[in-house]
Amino acid sequence: NLIFNNIQIEFNRFFSGMTGATMQVMRMRAMTAGFTYDGAYGSPTGNWVWNRAYADIFPDYDAMMAKAVPAELWAHVGAAKVLKAATMIMLVDLFGPIPYGSEIGQGIANPSPGIEYTDAAVYDSARVLLQEAIVDLAKPPKGFPETDLFYGAGGDNFTAEWTAAANSFLMKLALNTGNMATFDAASAGAINANSGDFDFRFGTNRDNPNSRHPFYNSQYENNDGTYMSNYYMWAMRGSAGETGMDKNVDDPRI
Repeated sequence: NLIFNNIQIEFNRFFSGMTGATMQVMRMRAMTAGFTYDGAYGSPTGNWVWNRAYADIFPDYDAMMAKAVPAELWAHVGAAKVLKAATMIMLVDLFGPIPYGSEIGQGIANPSPGIEYTDAAVYDSARVLLQEAIVDLAKPPKGFPETDLFYGAGGDNFTAEWTAAANSFLMKLALNTGNMATFDAASAGAINANSGDFDFRFGTNRDNPNSRHPFYNSQYENNDGTYMSNYYMWAMRGSAGETGMDKNVDDPRI
């Protein structure tokens, strides 16, 4: 249970690092320091996400599988496969061909694994992993994770939510590769409501551990100097009936 939760935490940090490296060119940014882009955007590196994947997620995945598969803990196995496959997909999305296969995970015996497979082949491996996850999640498990940091659900809800997540990542793979036949098949079982979103659930605990969202800690409570546009957030959250604000449809960016 603890290894599974640690994989979830590591995946959340991995995802945060991936978006941190790419979101500056994909979003609006308040240019409060001037009217030019000079100095507004940095040059990110891939070290953070690389370490999270290869030093944290993949080794913990292998360690958990060594115990969970013989114990027939299929809920743990299926959900962990979804997280590993999602990690593989996002690495390929950002970097293209990546080390994967027999050379990785050897520690100091092979600190610089080579590229054994094309990026398309790694996509294929991720697809197989997601398909295996759906099969595993359908098996009667000998127990569910005590805590699920994404869905907080157990039993049948756990199976349904993680199966929908697996299908959603299969949809993403289909979009990436232009395979609309598999897209249509996956979309039938994918996430179809906000209540089933694949969201990491931060907590409200302040200490031991501090489980709150890192932006709450740094930008709201401690005011690290980052400006969060109150008007922009109000414009997305504004109530129906306010002047110029017809909010009959929830803005998903909130």
